[in-house]
Amino acid sequence: EQIHRCRTRQWRQQLTPRLTLDVDGTLVDSAAIVEQVMRKWCHENDVSFSDLQDSTHSSRTEDTVGSVAPHLDPKREAEKIEAMELEALGHLKEIKGASSFLFQVPEKRWAVATSSSSLSAKAKLEAVRMAIPTVLIGADRVQNGKPPPEAYLTASMDLGCDCRDCLAFEDSETGVR
Repeated sequence: EQIHRCRTRQWRQQLTPRLTLDVDGTLVDSAAIVEQVMRKWCHENDVSFSDLQDSTHSSRTEDTVGSVAPHLDPKREAEKIEAMELEALGHLKEIKGASSFLFQVPEKRWAVATSSSSLSAKAKLEAVRMAIPTVLIGADRVQNGKPPPEAYLTASMDLGCDCRDCLAFEDSETGVR
């Protein structure tokens, strides 16, 4: 029986493709928190929320701020927004079935590639009691945020595979372009 379990585990590791997953909208339902924080930030900075909505999904916060409020320092404002999001983590929810799905995947076969900072992504996963992957590529680890695929390419390299052998999970059009 023990030999059978060992072989089954080896086969599962050999058969499981490597996976890269976004966090927001794929593993964690953060839509309500992000909207609440961004509405507050827009109000405080006299920025149209509807303009921001059109450019925010799956983009790095710094890039979003730069596009809707070029008169502000994007890096500084992104840090403020991240701090507001971190204060609201108690309201996050896991995307139904995400943890049980990842539980089936061997630890070194999956990674996170996200537009959130690494700190924020880890905090979000911890808030919903989800495993933290050994490979986590946040916005702070790449030069170019989504839609360029740099985060996904970096994650696949860190997983030790060619990006063509890695399945990406993404919830937005921006993330898959």
